[in-house]
Amino acid sequence: MTRALLLASALAVVAAPALAQSQPGGRSGSDLTRDLNSAPPGAVAASPASQPVAAPVAPAPRPAAATPTMATNAPVQRPAATAPTSAARPAANPPAPPANVPTTAPTTAPIIAPAPPPPAVLDAAALRALPFAVEVPRGFEVVSRSPAPGVSIYQVRKGGVPFVMIYAGAQSQFPIYDGERRQLGGRTSVVVTEDGKRRALEHLFDRPDAPQQIHVWVASVEDADKDQAEAIAQSVDPR
Repeated sequence: MTRALLLASALAVVAAPALAQSQPGGRSGSDLTRDLNSAPPGAVAASPASQPVAAPVAPAPRPAAATPTMATNAPVQRPAATAPTSAARPAANPPAPPANVPTTAPTTAPIIAPAPPPPAVLDAAALRALPFAVEVPRGFEVVSRSPAPGVSIYQVRKGGVPFVMIYAGAQSQFPIYDGERRQLGGRTSVVVTEDGKRRALEHLFDRPDAPQQIHVWVASVEDADKDQAEAIAQSVDPR
C-alpha cells in the first residue's frame, strides 16, 4: 500500500504542468497549488516523510479475573444456636448440701479392743484370798477372770471342762435354772428334779460388803459328773 501511494504522488507531480496549461480560463500553477492545498484532508495522499505510519497498537491485556481466595470466599461459620441444657441453666432453687457428710475418708484405723487375757490358774495362796471358801477335789483347779471392774468369774474345772461356775460382783443374773426356790443357811437355792432325783443346781448369797452377791451354779456336765459338780457347788461358803 505504501508503494501505491508513492507512485500516485509521482504521477501527480508530472501531470501538474500539463493540467495547468489545459485548464480553461488560463489558471496558473499557483492557483492549482492553492486548490490542492485547500482540498479536504485525504484528497491528496501524503508522502511517507510527512505522514508517519502508526505502529499497530497491541490491545491492552484485560485484567485477569480475580481468583477467589479461601479467605474471601470461604463461608463464615457461625456457632449454631443451641438450646441451653439443664446443666447450663441455673436451678431456680438449688438443693442444699447434705449436712454432716464427711468429705474425706477417715484416715485413722479403727480401734480394736484387745483380747481378754486367758484365765489365770489360782494357787493355794490365791484360793485363801478369795471372798469365799470352796472344796477343790484332787485333779481339779480354779481359774479366774475379771470381765469388768469389781466383777470376777471363777471356774472349778477338770481337764479344761468346767464343773462349777462362781460369780462375785454387785448384780448377778440369778436365777439361771427354772425350779423350786428354797431358803436355807443364808442362801437361796434352786432345786430341780431330773430323772426322779432332786438336785440343788444353783445358789445365791447376798452380802452387806463387796462383793454384794456370790452366785454359784452347776455347769452343764455329763450325768456321771453331776453328783460331783453338785457337791462342789454346795461346798461354797462366803468368808
